[in-house]
Amino acid sequence: MNPINKLYSIVLSHLGKRLCENRIPRSGEKGKAVNCFVLAIDRDRGPFQLITKISGNLLTVLEWNETSYTDEKVIELEQIDRKQLRIIHYYGLSEIRYYGLWDYLRNGATGFQYLLIIGYGTLSSVNQYFFIKKKLVTKQRMELLQYLVAHHYESGGGGLGVIELMSQLYSIRWISHPDSESQQRKVELYLASLVDSGELEKNGTSYRVKGKAISTIESFEEEERRHTDNVRLQRKAIWVSVILAVFALIQADVIKLPTVLDYSNTALTQENGELHNK
Repeated sequence: MNPINKLYSIVLSHLGKRLCENRIPRSGEKGKAVNCFVLAIDRDRGPFQLITKISGNLLTVLEWNETSYTDEKVIELEQIDRKQLRIIHYYGLSEIRYYGLWDYLRNGATGFQYLLIIGYGTLSSVNQYFFIKKKLVTKQRMELLQYLVAHHYESGGGGLGVIELMSQLYSIRWISHPDSESQQRKVELYLASLVDSGELEKNGTSYRVKGKAISTIESFEEEERRHTDNVRLQRKAIWVSVILAVFALIQADVIKLPTVLDYSNTALTQENGELHNK
């Protein structure tokens, strides 16, 4: 076996240890745990064979019959056109495609792409975790504070007690609700939190809005706006990445575009001020 085929055999044997099963989860916790490869051989840019088992120099494949991979046969490694090998790595919820052995060795075996995926996923998860955790508490505090600020304007600066506030929020029927006591304690906790952070002041049983409430609400609304803008930017970045990837595939001749104008067999000459085809 020549050195190239030997290298080819080593790489395929390594990948063959982690061939995907027929059904590949692509969502949820099962999808995140996926780490397997699909090895396929194309012909004329269409499906041809799917490798299901690798034993040394012998490959068990299923051949494409125009609708699915069904016809099983055994072929030798030397029979494969290395340029037609398509390697798909299902890595968590990501899907990485390699076109040919050298593409995998150059871009996949180095592990750089996977570091990017892990880094991006970790950063996104951490950011999302802290944002969501913060928002679960902050949003309810802000809704309560916004209501108190609105009441402050409408009442001319008057305060509100817990019972009166609960009645305005949930109607007087909240008193007979089975969860009335736990809900009251929750609202009291939010009010105490707003007092501690300086947005409210407590006089006896009444809570009154302070000037800091306005800046707190404005900061919260600005944070909400930035989050919305970040989501939009991330979506745009994804589309830009997709477009760049498509252009890269076109330049690499993986995707072929139809020729718009082809002058290869046409010569244009000018006679008497007119163009004629030869």
